[in-house]
Amino acid sequence: MGFHFRFETLSRVRKIREDMALGEFSKAQKHCLELEAIRQRAISLKAASERELMGKMDRGIEAREVKSYGRYLSYLDSEAAKLEKQIVQARKVLEEKRRDLLKAQKDSKAIERLREIDLDRYKADQARKDMRFIDEIAIGRHGRRP
Repeated sequence: MGFHFRFETLSRVRKIREDMALGEFSKAQKHCLELEAIRQRAISLKAASERELMGKMDRGIEAREVKSYGRYLSYLDSEAAKLEKQIVQARKVLEEKRRDLLKAQKDSKAIERLREIDLDRYKADQARKDMRFIDEIAIGRHGRRP
């Protein structure tokens, strides 16, 4: 009979939990990066609009158009602020998922270490049994000699 780890089911469950935690962490990380990219695009768009407004002001622009630019720039500022709040929240979620992943990995490693210890004990026990068998054969041969 070969080696059988007594906590094999638990080991599988912990590995599944680790894989799930890794997937959730990956999703949270992707979401955070997407929000940061959207915020960066809003900031870039605002900077480009400000440059465009300055260029038009140098050439001459109507007051209602300046007011439209002002509202648009204000909108971009508010969107960037909303995105910043979402990013802060996403980072909190990301940190929570990171802690969950580390805990799952730690649990999985603990079971794997237990498996290694059990395997070492099994090998040592098998080696003792093999030596005992060889000793019995040697004793039996020695006792039969005339």
